[in-house]
Amino acid sequence: MPVQTLWITPVFVVVLLATGLHLQQAQLPHPSWSLFIAILGLGGMVLGAVLMSTPRRLMQWQHPGTWSWSLAAHLAAAALLHPAWGVGALAWSWANHRAQTQLEQALPLQAEGQRLLVQGQILSLPQRMESGWRFKVAVSHATALDGSSLSFTLPPLMRVSVPYAASDAAPRVGEVWRWPLRVKAPHGFFNPHGDDAELRAWAQGVQVWGSVTQRRDAPQAQRLLGAQEAPLGSLEVLVERWRERVRDQLLQRLDQVQATATEASSPTQTLNFGVVLALLMGDQSAIAPSDWRLYRDTGIAHLMSISGLHITAWSLLVAALVRRLWHWADGQGWSWSLRWPAPQAASVLGLLASLAYALFSGWGLPAQRTVGMLALVVLLKWRGHHWPWITQWLGIAAVIALWQPTSLLSAGFWLSFLAVGVLLVETPLQPVKGQGLRSLAWRMVQGARTQWRVSLLMLPLTWVFFGQLSWVAALVNLWAIPWVSLVVLPLAVASVWWGTALGWAMSAVGWMREVLQWMAAWDWSVGWWPTAHPVWMVLAVLGAMVLVWDPWPWRWRWWGVLAVWPLLSASAPVPAWGELSLWVVDVGQGQAVVLRTRHQTWLYDAGPGLDGGWNAGEQVLLPMLRALGWPLHGLILSHADADHVGGAMAVLGAHPQLTWLGSLPPWHRLHQLRPGRVCLRGQRWWVDGVRFEVLHPLVIDNQRPTNRQSCVVRVQAASGSVLLMGDLEMRDEQALLDAGTVLRSEVLLVGHHGSRSSSSAAFLQAVSPRWALIQAGHLNPHGHPHASVVQALRDSGAEVVATPACGAMKWESVRAGQLQCERHQRRRYWQHPLGIQAVTDATR
Repeated sequence: MPVQTLWITPVFVVVLLATGLHLQQAQLPHPSWSLFIAILGLGGMVLGAVLMSTPRRLMQWQHPGTWSWSLAAHLAAAALLHPAWGVGALAWSWANHRAQTQLEQALPLQAEGQRLLVQGQILSLPQRMESGWRFKVAVSHATALDGSSLSFTLPPLMRVSVPYAASDAAPRVGEVWRWPLRVKAPHGFFNPHGDDAELRAWAQGVQVWGSVTQRRDAPQAQRLLGAQEAPLGSLEVLVERWRERVRDQLLQRLDQVQATATEASSPTQTLNFGVVLALLMGDQSAIAPSDWRLYRDTGIAHLMSISGLHITAWSLLVAALVRRLWHWADGQGWSWSLRWPAPQAASVLGLLASLAYALFSGWGLPAQRTVGMLALVVLLKWRGHHWPWITQWLGIAAVIALWQPTSLLSAGFWLSFLAVGVLLVETPLQPVKGQGLRSLAWRMVQGARTQWRVSLLMLPLTWVFFGQLSWVAALVNLWAIPWVSLVVLPLAVASVWWGTALGWAMSAVGWMREVLQWMAAWDWSVGWWPTAHPVWMVLAVLGAMVLVWDPWPWRWRWWGVLAVWPLLSASAPVPAWGELSLWVVDVGQGQAVVLRTRHQTWLYDAGPGLDGGWNAGEQVLLPMLRALGWPLHGLILSHADADHVGGAMAVLGAHPQLTWLGSLPPWHRLHQLRPGRVCLRGQRWWVDGVRFEVLHPLVIDNQRPTNRQSCVVRVQAASGSVLLMGDLEMRDEQALLDAGTVLRSEVLLVGHHGSRSSSSAAFLQAVSPRWALIQAGHLNPHGHPHASVVQALRDSGAEVVATPACGAMKWESVRAGQLQCERHQRRRYWQHPLGIQAVTDATR
């Protein structure tokens, strides 16, 4: 390996380590630290460079018998003071400076939850969500609702959500509107092994979320300038207008296709069109939730969005066509290769094609990273740097990390980066063998080998990042990657100019979906494993890379399989016999509690569900339980309100043998899916030495309001107890007191999310909780929890903790005096500021 490569490779490694270390900080250090560390880094680079050159001078003038010890000493010093450490210090300083700059543009704390009148221009293509439109806005002016000036400055970019009922006309790119908005900093659910919505917003540069308020005292949303009247503003608006026109044309062509289709095939055509729209324009909202499950279970969910694979495949396809065109032109005597060599022309035009596709698809973060990566590959080839594949990989990753530091926390980045690395770096660039049919056969064999390597690599990666192992994924990816990249995607691109191609693209998607549905129906097609320690995850990824690395013989590559083996032994800790672990899950304005004994897992309520298809069972509870490795053994549903049973259908569908107990009327749809038992006072059962007892309802009366039918359960472990209240109201709390019910518990799940209709003083005195836990949505429209209830809980001697500030809460009966907040355990500098402050107060 050349000396230059030996010098530069550690630099790339240290840059990645320094950037990753910065992303682990709970809070950003003072800005002066960036300057101090940068100065140290510059000094380290100079000193390291001197020491790196000293050994060579020693070998030139000293006698071989006398310089060995001196050389060894200098080599040791060079290793400790390698220029890479200085570069790493500069990388850390750069990441810190960028984060500080972005944090200065965050929404001020005093503006959280305020209602403002905001004027701005729509920058992005509006997306249809479950309840309304969503798009990015460049803010030009903001005032209070009464027109008075603000005491703070609103960040220049925000994400706006507009309910369908709040606007008579659909918003268009480039239009200037004035909206009455309730603003807040990005805030999402925070659960173990769950998605980090705040990190995603931070990576996108969005510091404010605004939602249109529909109140009588608020003005209506008003369009001030149409798309044609408004100023162009920026190149982004121009590109987005073009994308919007293309989407409108595609929707019109879809209507024409559906007009000639049968009534039975029309819904299928809509599903197929959603995939085409996602691949072409990055609009994933067009893909149905049922299709997302299909693609996840078959291991090709990464193909259904704008990913590095698609952009790279498109670039390689254009590059191959350019080479063929140059070869044909040379055969005609035009000598194009003399003016512009075919390899350079193919590289440049392929890169430009990837840039055009990335811009048209919305210029999302994955597209930006891939175009940057391809540009670096082209630059290295032009500069003649014949570095080993590992140096090229590390170099590209280091540049991307400096450009977008949060990429290192994105599963999509690693999936695309490693897969594209196989396509661009690891595949040997051998000359084409033979001519005619022999050449075609050779290319097909080489392509199959490359696809097999990618498929093998994706298998453990999806296991590591998503806890899911699709046993059919390797086989599916073997044909699905070329089918999507070389058939569906080119047809989707051609449909922009050629209407017939849209029908062909939809048919290609339809054929693919039929095969996927057949393979997903196999009983053994998918499995779930608990999330392992990060060390084992990294080891598994390295093992997968060794397994697909072609230069090594198979007798060495098989050792890569052993590196994946520790993932099989991963498991979450469980309590001892007779003890209990409690997880109060962060599901927003709803309720869901996981109760874990030694061998069983029970769920109390299943969180909210929305009319558009989103539900906490599918999106929050099942991923969390699978990551913990805890299958469900029992389900208790407190009452029939949607914020408590919205996710129950998904939970029951994922556990065919699961039985449930609840206070749901006999006509509820859950009884049609799987009949349940009625919850009634006096029911008791033991699970692994832990006692479950139903305290309410006293009688069955389906005519009473649902809240008053809440199934109240007290769970008694050897070292502590938990009282789960549902939405029980004060009058029924008094009924429990009058019946002489034993209520005293260390943990109280506060009734009705902290509403004033629950938690009377007499009831709190009887329970005497140490911990009062509240599940509510951040800035929810009901005002939960009410200030008077929080004060009453504190007056009773309880520590009050709510999910908006704490995220998911973990309590263990053996450590009854301690409560773990997920936001505190995974505290990072981009988290919601109110959450950080409240977590500090709650865990004091």
